[in-house]
Amino acid sequence: MKKKINIYLIIIWTITLGVIIFSSVRTVKNFGPDIKNFVKTNIFDDDDFDFDEDYDDDNDWSNTNSSSKKMINEELDSFTKLDLDANIMRVTIRQGDSYKLECSYNKEKLRPDFKVVDGELKICQNIKKSNNGNNNCKLILTLPRNAHLSEADIKVNVGEIIIENMEIDALDAETDVGNLSIVDTAFKELDAETNVGELKIKTLNDLDKYDMDLKTDIGELSVGDKELRHSYRQKGSENLKISARTNVGSLKIR
Repeated sequence: MKKKINIYLIIIWTITLGVIIFSSVRTVKNFGPDIKNFVKTNIFDDDDFDFDEDYDDDNDWSNTNSSSKKMINEELDSFTKLDLDANIMRVTIRQGDSYKLECSYNKEKLRPDFKVVDGELKICQNIKKSNNGNNNCKLILTLPRNAHLSEADIKVNVGEIIIENMEIDALDAETDVGNLSIVDTAFKELDAETNVGELKIKTLNDLDKYDMDLKTDIGELSVGDKELRHSYRQKGSENLKISARTNVGSLKIR
């Protein structure tokens, strides 16, 4: 009987690994060079997954190819909802002095379209596929310090998402290849997912208040100071929710 159980477990893990590989291969076909370049420079170059890391975006602008660098620097109308859908982009959302969008990119096809309509900011970058790994696009979105978002839906295919010092009621954030960091942020509902990349969450609320549904297929999982196995569920004391998943990468919540 024990042998049969072990065989079933091996079959289940083999199928799971096959699904992950299939998903990654499909992504690589469209964005292979960009993924190779991004992974090399962003995902696996940092051994310490530091919650107190400071993101120096001002320094990042200078790293973009200066000979072909294009810039957007535009004040925005106020908004309470955000919808961002990008293919190749490093996104930072943080507090500032005003509603403002800054973007540095080295190819015209990477330029995002954006507009505020009825209190919702929509940002979209449409790239069907990429032929080389020289694509570079970094976007910084700032909101005033007293600003608050009721909803935010943020999806990046190849890149990174950094959200810091924000107040968002319902947040949905997802990367296919790239790290996802949500730090010093207050939220009521969070749905966060990475396929290949690390996910870290540092909420301003007490973790005991949240219902949690967490899972990582290949990677470390920790909540507070507790090191856990590949999945974790918790019933919170208030009507707050965290759902977070990674396929390949660590998942850490504090």
